Amino acid sequence: MRRLVRRLSAASDEFDRLWRAHEVRVRRSTTRRLYHPQVGVFDVDCESLPIPERDQRLIIHTAAPGSPGRAALDLIRVIGSESFSPS
Repeated sequence: MRRLVRRLSAASDEFDRLWRAHEVRVRRSTTRRLYHPQVGVFDVDCESLPIPERDQRLIIHTAAPGSPGRAALDLIRVIGSESFSPS
């Protein structure tokens, strides 16, 4: 990330100005719309937890009990890796 910021700052005065002004924010939670071939489109809550010492992040998708997203996640858990195509 640091390398990317250095490259972007060197290439763009506007980016450098905005970055130095700290007008950049990290979004840690949001709603995502997902697609599953057997379940279709559904919304889930998404949390991103940074692990800076490993240069990684853990992304967790959840859905409220009783919501359509929860029903979709429950169905995906049941069908697992089943194949629905003819043999």
